[in-house]
Amino acid sequence: MSPIVNISMLIKVKWRTPEGFARVKEIAQTLDIQPSRQGRTSLSGKMPVAAFEKLFEHSPIQVDPKPPGKNDFGSPGGYAIDADLKVPTPLKTYVEIISLETPSRRLR
Repeated sequence: MSPIVNISMLIKVKWRTPEGFARVKEIAQTLDIQPSRQGRTSLSGKMPVAAFEKLFEHSPIQVDPKPPGKNDFGSPGGYAIDADLKVPTPLKTYVEIISLETPSRRLR
């Protein structure tokens, strides 16, 4: 199984409708993005690292898991990026910003 990155897409206000989200999901799947969660303003997705690198022309940086600390429960690890991601042309009409979901610290 290839490594997976999690991304988040902020949907433009005009397209925050059932039809808009459906269209973004449809386009995303053609780009190797598997939609995973939908909020009121955003859509999250998962994609293989190789597909991410090809689509965004940047390599994500692997972040190791962190054990629990004095003030938190640690982090599961994952990926980060040190560049802004350009919205792919097929999504530009619908998506304002795309970002990589970095691992979060679980607080106590």
